[in-house]
Parts: sequence; C-alpha cells; structure tokens
Amino acid sequence: MIGKITQRASFSRIVSYANRENGAKLLKMKDVLEEDNSTIAESMQRQADNKIGRPLAKPVYHISLSFAQQDADRLTDKYMVQLAEEYMERMGIRDTQYIIVRHSDKEHPHLHIVANRVDNNGRAISDSNDRRRSVQVCRAMTDEHHLYISLGKRKVKRAQLRGRDRAKYAIFDAVKAALPDCRSWSQLCHRLAAQQISVRFRLSADRQECEGVSFGLGDYQLAGSRIDHSLSFENLNERLGKCFVAEGDCAVEEPHIDIPSEQSLVTLDTLIGLLGMADSSQPILGGGGRKDDDWGESKAEQERWKIRRRK
Repeated sequence: MIGKITQRASFSRIVSYANRENGAKLLKMKDVLEEDNSTIAESMQRQADNKIGRPLAKPVYHISLSFAQQDADRLTDKYMVQLAEEYMERMGIRDTQYIIVRHSDKEHPHLHIVANRVDNNGRAISDSNDRRRSVQVCRAMTDEHHLYISLGKRKVKRAQLRGRDRAKYAIFDAVKAALPDCRSWSQLCHRLAAQQISVRFRLSADRQECEGVSFGLGDYQLAGSRIDHSLSFENLNERLGKCFVAEGDCAVEEPHIDIPSEQSLVTLDTLIGLLGMADSSQPILGGGGRKDDDWGESKAEQERWKIRRRK
C-alpha cells in the first residue's frame, strides 16, 4: 500500500478528477450534498469558507492509495472503504467531509480520497509532517493487513515512464550499476558523469554541514533519498567507505534549477575545498542540517552524519 497526500486549492477540480465519468466508482461520501460533482464541491467549499480565523489557501486534501496487483482479489469495494477510513483516522483526518472513489484505469487497484481540511466544527485539520506520517501509516497498514510488499523498483516497466519518473529510475539504475566498482565518491561521480548524471552535495546555510546528496539528469535534479532510501547520503557514504578521493572535476554541469538563497548545492571538489580537506581522503562524518522537502535527508540521517569544517 502506497499513499500520496497533497494539498490543493480547488475542490471543483479535484472532485471532478477523482469522481470522473469513465473508470471511476464512487464508494462513499460523508457530509456532502450528493447530486453531482458540482454540488459536492460547492458544499465542501462552503465549509472551508466558514473556517474559524484565517482561511486556508489550500483547503483540499487529495489522497491516493495504491495497492499491488497481487492483492486485487482481496480488495472488494467494502474493504477499500475500510482501508481508506482507517488511513484517514490514523492521519487525524476526522469529523470532516470526504468522498472515496475507486479507479480502474490502471493495472493495480487504487482509490482517491478528497477530504476537507476544515472539519465540521470550522477548525483546520493539522497538516504537520503529513507526508512523513503518511509513509509511516501506509507501512504499518501494509504490515497489519498483510498486504503484498513489492519487490522494489526493479519490477517497474521503464519503457512506460515519462518526465520526472523516467529520470528518477534512470538515475536509480545508473547508481546501482556503478556502485559495485566504486570505492570513493570521486569514482562514483566520474562513472555517473559519463552518463550525463551530475552529483551535487547540499550544504547548510552556514556551509559547515552536508545535508544531503542530489543527482541531476536532463531538466531534473532529485534528492538521493527521494529516489530511493538506498541512495540517501548516509547509505551511499557508508557504502563508499566514508571518505572522499578527489580526482579532478567529477560532475557535468547541472541543469538550471531554482534554489532558495539559504541553500547551497556544490560539486564534490567544491565541498572538499570548503571543508579544508588537504589530502582529500579524510573521513566524512556528517549531515546535521535541517529537513528540507526537496533536498534534505531525514532528521535521523542528519543527526548521525555531521560534516564539520576542519580548521
């Protein structure tokens, strides 16, 4: 079971997408007007407009829950509603309007939830760390309900991927193929550069800590931990022996991306220079910066791995 939770501004657009005419089946709705998509969205918007205090810019919760094809026979409509409502309860999405819609446009079973982030009492439902909590909830439910656990990214049909997903899996495959022959970050950078994949290290605002590693391909720059947990800075650093061995420039030019001013992405050679590593083979101990949705690693990884400037 894999969940994706996002916040949106328009009830009308998300309700129309989730409860569309083709390939969709409305399984359940709660506290909304039932005539059509327009009345569902309007009733949700009215509740959002009546929020106590400052209105929410994005009052819509759009959640998709996807399941393995191996579980298809078990996933009756009734069971999918049960799973959807259990997910919402664990996420703290309670006492509010929602609809649950099953889609049949993919090979694997999946459903969509459209929920109001303003509850029936006019209070905002907390969205604190909702993506992280969603991952935890899905993992727990997968285990408790004995749902099928995928064998991982190797079973994904690469030829069907486009855009960001295509780049993500291309980077994953390239790193996995290169790692067995690499004994240092420099060797890994060189191997990836031959495939037009850049490697950048993310520094904290004071440029004294490494907060993560990202990979660039084409128009996309992706944090290692967002591609796969095994590609996080912590795990790769452990695999590569916790040391840099610089051998000149080891990354192709990265594509243009917009990065907040307090953040910094640098190449391996620049990072070594900033850390004052004269022999370029000193161990890396590091990564203790703050969490960032696009570039950072997990808090646990940051606390365990700190790169300190050598004086």
